[in-house]
Formats: sequence, structure tokens, C-alpha cells
Amino acid sequence: MKLKFLLSLSVLSWLFVGCQAPIAPISNPTETPMAQASTESVPTALPQAELTPTEPALPPTPTPESVPTQAEPTPAELSQEDLAALVMAANEPRNLHTSISPDGTWQVDIVRYDCAQVDPSQEVEIAYEQLLITHISDGTQTVATDQLQYCGGLGAFGLNNFYWSSNSKYFYFNTAREGAPDGAPCSLWDYDFSRVDVTTGAVEQVPGNGIQVNADEITLGWDEQEIVIWDLNAGEIGRVPFANANFQLHSLQMSPAGDQFFYILGNDCWGIQTESLVVLVSLADLTQTILVEAATPGYNSAQWESDTSIYLVSTDGYAWYYDLTTNELIQATPSAP
Repeated sequence: MKLKFLLSLSVLSWLFVGCQAPIAPISNPTETPMAQASTESVPTALPQAELTPTEPALPPTPTPESVPTQAEPTPAELSQEDLAALVMAANEPRNLHTSISPDGTWQVDIVRYDCAQVDPSQEVEIAYEQLLITHISDGTQTVATDQLQYCGGLGAFGLNNFYWSSNSKYFYFNTAREGAPDGAPCSLWDYDFSRVDVTTGAVEQVPGNGIQVNADEITLGWDEQEIVIWDLNAGEIGRVPFANANFQLHSLQMSPAGDQFFYILGNDCWGIQTESLVVLVSLADLTQTILVEAATPGYNSAQWESDTSIYLVSTDGYAWYYDLTTNELIQATPSAP
């Protein structure tokens, strides 16, 4: 009887539990489950082999043939500055020109170191010239420009003084005191006419050759196919295009009064051109008038006889006068010389 009671109680208990809803397990979202230790074997490091120290390798002992030596400079490597310094060391300077600015503030000197044999690689001697600017009150001096010259060679050379501007700011000069350019140019040559601003030392090339200056300090020049009007105190003030852009400039001259000028254009080199133009230009308004338009023969040289007359020479040797008052071309010689 007792056994039956126990069995019944066990059955009831089982039935009671089986009727309960399952309880969901409570999980902690912040809790990280512990990782299980890996069952894989971890390889152990091999014992490090002992290194036997060795002496560092020494560079091979150079043989006398392999030892580099400092190359001696060859004469061909001498720079312009080196050559100038050698010429200056070989000679005392010789003064070629000295001038004082109109206001008495500046002095310009052109000095020359005469020809000397300083370059063993060449048989020619070398000379050197400088244009020096000195501020008179404090004695400071600068080299505005210089020129290295190969003595006995061809071409034009030599620093050459021209004049000061009346405002004492510019000194005009060229770099062709002697000689002529290699070859015969087919048009006028400007002799490398330049000016230096004595207040800054800046040098600039000026169109033209600076030979003629009128009372207003106006000079004439040219650039490509244009006549350039230049004020010594300021700079360029006007241009006049060539009457024929395909011709070359053979003559340019200001009148004695300085109020007009003529120029001659030719279509070929000196003495052989077959066409030419003689053109008159007024400085007041830069208007130009063709005075003579010639075929064969042409004109390659001319000069002012007076303010109203121009003397012309044709390529066949005849001389002519152009009268500006009557606009007539009059032959001066009855036959060719």
C-alpha cells in the first residue's frame, strides 16, 4: 500500500512539472562568455643559434693607379672673369676718358688695361676695359660695364664716351670705339649705342648710333623697320614706320636746325641697290614725305647742305641736290666721275 502511494505521488509530480511553461534563461548582454582554451598546440620557438662575430671587411688598399687626383684647371676653363683678373694683374690701368655730370654729382671714367699674354692656350694677347661710375661726395665706385678684347682680332671694340643727359641721370656711350663689325652690313649699324642710369647702374641699349643730337636733346635711331625718336633725358618719344618695310636703312640725318630729318632706304646692299627712297620727316608731327623714288640708279649716301638743300650721291657716282623750297632734284655733276 505504501508502495502504491509513492508511485502515485511520483506520477502526479511528473504530471505537474510537465504542465509548466518553459522558463527562458536570463542572459546578461554585457557579459562575455569566457573563451575556451584552445586545444591546439602552440609551437615553441626554436633556440636561437649563436652567431660567431666576424671582423668587418676592410676596403681594398688602392693602388697608385687607382688613387684619384684633383684635376688641374685647363686654360680652356678660364672664365671671362678669370681672364679679366689676369689682365688687371699684368698691367696698370690707363685712363681713356673722364667726365663730370652737369650737376657735379657723378664722375665717369673709362679705363683700359692694355694687351697682355695671360691665356697659355691662345697665342693672342688680351686687353680689358671698364666704364666706372663714382659718386663724388662719398667716393663709392661701381663698374657699369666692361669689355674683354682679343688684341689683333677683327671686329669693332672699345668703350667710347658720348655725352651726359642734362638732368645728370644718364651717361651715353657705345662699345665700338675702333674697328668695324665683321663683314659688311647691308644697312646702318648702331655701334651698340647704350646708356647707363648712374643712379642705379642699369645699362640699356638705345636705338640708333647717337651721332646727331639737336638743341632739345633729341636724337634719332632705328629699330627693325621703324625710325625711333629719342629724348636723352627721358627715352623713346615716338616712332615712324619705314616708307617701305621691305627696304633697308642706308642713311639717317637730322637737319642743321634740328626740326626735321631725312632717311634713305634701299632694296639691296651698299652700292648695288637698284631701287631707293629719299624720305623727309618733320619732328613736329612726324609726318613723312617721299622726296625721291628712284629705280636704277639708286641713292646710297646723302648729307645736308643747308636746312633747305640735301646733297645726294647715286650708285653710279653722280651727285645731285634736292631743293626743299622748289622740290626739284638738280644734277650737280654733268658726268660720272
